Amino acid sequence: MKMRIYVSGPYTADTPTQIEENIDAAREAALELLRMGHTPFCPHTHTAFWDVYGPDLPDERFLRLGLDWLERCDAILLLPGWENSEGSKVEMGRAEELELQVFDDIEMVPPA
Repeated sequence: MKMRIYVSGPYTADTPTQIEENIDAAREAALELLRMGHTPFCPHTHTAFWDVYGPDLPDERFLRLGLDWLERCDAILLLPGWENSEGSKVEMGRAEELELQVFDDIEMVPPA
């Protein structure tokens, strides 16, 4: 069955290179979900480097944007390291409240 799947994982990091690596990892996961026939939403790519272009926007605004999209999803995919990300922990908590299906490994996601 085709699902709308929210990709959750670390974004912020100590260096711009590490941020790019986090974005790349999320992008690859979203592409794999798309290949599987699902409809992914990847906040990493949707808002990549918006913190640079909109330094006046607080982190909470970006988190709220993601949570708004999460409410429209059927499932959440947690990327490695999600448990070290404050934003991902909030997203996971909201996913549980919404009773979304939770995947902590892309290998566990069934094809559409």
